[in-house]
Amino acid sequence: MNGDARASEGKGRHDRGVRLPKEAELLRPFYCRSCGHEEIGSRVPKGWYALARHTGGLEKVTRLGIYCSLDCLAEQLPRLAGIESKLGRTWDAATARYRQR
Repeated sequence: MNGDARASEGKGRHDRGVRLPKEAELLRPFYCRSCGHEEIGSRVPKGWYALARHTGGLEKVTRLGIYCSLDCLAEQLPRLAGIESKLGRTWDAATARYRQR
């Protein structure tokens, strides 16, 4: 199962109100949204990237994914650009700058 599928599966459980058992609250699986790499821990693994979108004000922060490397984060730029385009913004310039490196 790829990273997007694992992340969607976990979000679906959360949205349905399914919670981890008390004994599992300290340790849980973390999946890279891009490659599906898994690590077990109580927090996002050291060296990973947790991307969130802050909307300002008192609104909730939306997590866009966790990634095990910059390469995996870069692979998700088209998905993230799609999220931005729904908001009427574009990431084309940022994506182009990253790809020129």
